Amino acid sequence: MENSPATDLSTPLSSGLVNAINGLMSGTLTVRDTEAMDNFGEQEMAALDAVVATLVKKTYLTRFVDTRYQIAVENPPATKALPTMTVVCQNCQNVVNLPLPDNRWYCVVRGLRIGFVRGWENVKRVVLHVPENKYAAYGTKETARKAFLLALAANEATVIVTTDFAVAYEPLVTGDGFLYP
Repeated sequence: MENSPATDLSTPLSSGLVNAINGLMSGTLTVRDTEAMDNFGEQEMAALDAVVATLVKKTYLTRFVDTRYQIAVENPPATKALPTMTVVCQNCQNVVNLPLPDNRWYCVVRGLRIGFVRGWENVKRVVLHVPENKYAAYGTKETARKAFLLALAANEATVIVTTDFAVAYEPLVTGDGFLYP
């Protein structure tokens, strides 16, 4: 069996990675710990992602929120205006606004799924009826990951379970982030 970067323990763990893992496990992850992640290599990030996936599965299997009795939502469904590109039809000269691809990274701390993921298309299905302060756009994967880890350590992340409708998810494209469940 070949070792993956997340399970290869032939090299010692850096103190920054150990601090980040300990902070996550104890709920005391600090901004200073996340700043140390800027110096992490690929193996350290893979190891940290594996710890996060394990921690989220253990924690959130017992922390689901049932929305059967919370259907009256004050906030409208999540909608965001995406930047558009204007195109003029050569036949009829009508102006058509086409959406630009959204390559921003999002941190979702409350929704049908939680995590950090690229693109509004992946986010909008999991944050329906969720206040906008429970998800945010970031410029890079690293900053979205840090925001998610800090929220996770502060016990602010919540998976919403609904019995009103079935939810089916398409799998994420490799490299597009992490969503649980």
